[in-house]
Amino acid sequence: MANTTSPPLLIDGSTLGGGGQLLRNSIALAALLGRPINVNKLSPKGKQRSLKAQDAAGPHLIADICSGNMVGCKKGSTSIELHPGSICLAEDYTADSQTAGLVALPLQVALPCLPYSSPGASLEPAYLTFCGATNPVHHTWPAD
Repeated sequence: MANTTSPPLLIDGSTLGGGGQLLRNSIALAALLGRPINVNKLSPKGKQRSLKAQDAAGPHLIADICSGNMVGCKKGSTSIELHPGSICLAEDYTADSQTAGLVALPLQVALPCLPYSSPGASLEPAYLTFCGATNPVHHTWPAD
């Protein structure tokens, strides 16, 4: 289903204040539709006006799962381009931000794509490993 001949769909990453949610949804939909995308003007909320390491883990995971070509996805980037291939779980995958980034962020990107995976060459299960934090201190909410 991958469409490598069409130009990337340009997505303004600053829409609705920017942030990782727009990037995660865009990457997942691009992989599902097989449509190349370019997300520019990445400006997550807060003081840091570029991509954080925890936001890059999910797009890298999707690029691996769909055998896609990812350009610019690293800490400090303000633009990411993905040319997805076919979604095929054929091996074991790891999403690691190399920080105490939330494990739910790359999971949020991968989860919509997993049911649409074509069978790999092997009937063995594929495993996804998520490295990072599950309950960081700066993401706590009041109990009431």
